[in-house]
Amino acid sequence: MARGKIEIRDPVHVFVELDDAEKELLDCRPFQRLRHINQLALSYLVYPGATHRRFEHSLGVMELATRIFDVVVDDRNIAHQSVRELVDMSPVERSYWKMVLRMAALCHDLGHLPFSHASEELLPEGWMLYEPRPEHQRVNADAARQIAAAAVERYGPDAVRFDSYDPEQTPFDFPVQTRDGAISSSTELSDVLAQVPVARFQRVYLDCQYLEDAKRWLKTDTESLIAPPSDAAGD
Repeated sequence: MARGKIEIRDPVHVFVELDDAEKELLDCRPFQRLRHINQLALSYLVYPGATHRRFEHSLGVMELATRIFDVVVDDRNIAHQSVRELVDMSPVERSYWKMVLRMAALCHDLGHLPFSHASEELLPEGWMLYEPRPEHQRVNADAARQIAAAAVERYGPDAVRFDSYDPEQTPFDFPVQTRDGAISSSTELSDVLAQVPVARFQRVYLDCQYLEDAKRWLKTDTESLIAPPSDAAGD
């Protein structure tokens, strides 16, 4: 084991290795808090074995993220020139981005609520004004964007935020090394992954001082607000 490194015994990965900076994060109070948050919320009350915590989960995420990074940037696994250009980094850059990835993986659950996701229903509504419903998206795929634009006109640009995640391809398309050593696309090897629909997330947030008025407005005018532009023009 290299100097400045420590190893933590892990029931899944055998050993998880951390450097000094990662150990410093591991020892801090917010991370130690994860020792007391069950990964599967209250499931352990039904399944006695479901007792692992977000502490060891975060260590495992870091370990797996590191293994994936090492496979993806390994020259022997890169078949396409476009991918080679994307990961063409100096050893210093590669080491830096690997460190960033490991830290991000280690930190990804730091803000988690007690009782995992089981307590999310107790949270206040916050600032979210609108999240597209399936029936609205069947009418207009850009319903959220239109509502955001209408909210900007009504309440001003500083009071409205529109968040959109609209990937061009399925996130399940990743490189897979087959038994003969070749690298292939996961969606070429699996009909199931190829047919997974692309998830699209859109949300409209509003300054909380306008939220109650906006909800009444939205409840009254939803149909006209989400109407496709051609339909609205016809009206």
